[in-house]
Amino acid sequence: MRASAIIIKNDKVLLIHRKKEGMEYWVFPGGSIEEGEEKDEAIKREVFEETSLKVINCHYSFDYRDEKGEHHPVFLCEVGNGKPKIAEGTPEAKKQSEEDWYHPEWIALKKAIGINIYPDGGKQVLKNLLEK
Repeated sequence: MRASAIIIKNDKVLLIHRKKEGMEYWVFPGGSIEEGEEKDEAIKREVFEETSLKVINCHYSFDYRDEKGEHHPVFLCEVGNGKPKIAEGTPEAKKQSEEDWYHPEWIALKKAIGINIYPDGGKQVLKNLLEK
């Protein structure tokens, strides 16, 4: 199960720009929930590993269903100040290469709707947020 965080600040969304197996795309920060780990603790850990930013507030928002029909939790989160970067010593930092990389970036909400975001429902979530 993968937990994801939607983090919005100053009309920008924090996304992870990924390149993996020849594909280039964007994802919300997040990752696997480890055995025995609570979902909210997993999202705090994953956000820190992928952005070096600490979650100061988060709450469960909804589940999305992947192509296999599995449900994954999505949290709306707030983070502290700082420039996002992959945290040193994390699995993401250790496997950075020309063929497999992570780059956390703040992207304007309106621009984010036009980029390749996974899961597919991510764009719809952002559109819904812009309409509020």
